[in-house]
Amino acid sequence: MADSCSKNASDSNNNSVYVEVIVDVTDSMIVYPEANELLLLYEFAENTKQEANFDISAITFKQLNPVFSLHIDSEKNSEKQNVTNDPNFRKKIILNFYDSVRKTIACFNSNYSDSPSMEFSECYRCICDGLRKLSLHPKSKKILICYSDLQENSDLFNAYSELQLKEVKSNPQKIANQIDSLYPLPQELCNITFYAIYDPPSREADKKFRIMCDVYRLLLEKRHAKFIVLAKNNFSND
Repeated sequence: MADSCSKNASDSNNNSVYVEVIVDVTDSMIVYPEANELLLLYEFAENTKQEANFDISAITFKQLNPVFSLHIDSEKNSEKQNVTNDPNFRKKIILNFYDSVRKTIACFNSNYSDSPSMEFSECYRCICDGLRKLSLHPKSKKILICYSDLQENSDLFNAYSELQLKEVKSNPQKIANQIDSLYPLPQELCNITFYAIYDPPSREADKKFRIMCDVYRLLLEKRHAKFIVLAKNNFSND
């Protein structure tokens, strides 16, 4: 399977970029996305021809939440709409995409920034659904950015239970297997980079976040996804 991942990466040549953003609004201390940092991930300065997708959704106490999506076609396909032979047609499409992403993120952040903390948190199912979606695009450069402390509180697992958290710390593989059996991830997550972004307000919050990171790292890396932890919106060094 690792060979097939490498083949998909070489076949794609980054002709498509898919950025999936998931924001945990159950925690009032969460970091929120910044549009300009996210837009750098598309690397249009190096490749203006590629297709681009952008999705943003929230982690809440519910399993099903709205997804806000934006898309621009590849230059090859979008050029068919250039009936006036405008030499700046592609540049205008990309700039319009940038503007739409900025407005979508600003609206999302505004809508959720004053949300009260929620008792329950469906972190894993929301993340799993995002990864399932990305796995359907084998020839894309795929990035999932999760703004969350990863503190699950659902029928799958309760990270706020001291007893269950101790169990995770002592045996993260057991918990990873448990939640994966209840709500399975795809067997392969080739060419996906997963960013977990959280700026812990205390040493205790940092410890709990790191414990849950161990579970996600086990789940993702065995499926050939790349797992990266950041404290802020800064993707340029990764």
